[in-house]
Amino acid sequence: MHRSPSIEQRFAVEIALLLARGHSLGDIAKECGISKQTVWRLAVGDARKVSWEVGSKVEKGLGRLRGE
Repeated sequence: MHRSPSIEQRFAVEIALLLARGHSLGDIAKECGISKQTVWRLAVGDARKVSWEVGSKVEKGLGRLRGE
């Protein structure tokens, strides 16, 4: 049975794509309204059980950076 990726795994992939497109961790953090440390933890897969508040901020910020 195939499991879909966790929200933390999905955020890591999306952050990696934004970094590849030239965004910095600081740019991503500022757009999401969270600390650069939190973005780094998400990017390297060190974040576990992201709170609803942080997840919501990251989801909206990543959407804006993707141009949605």
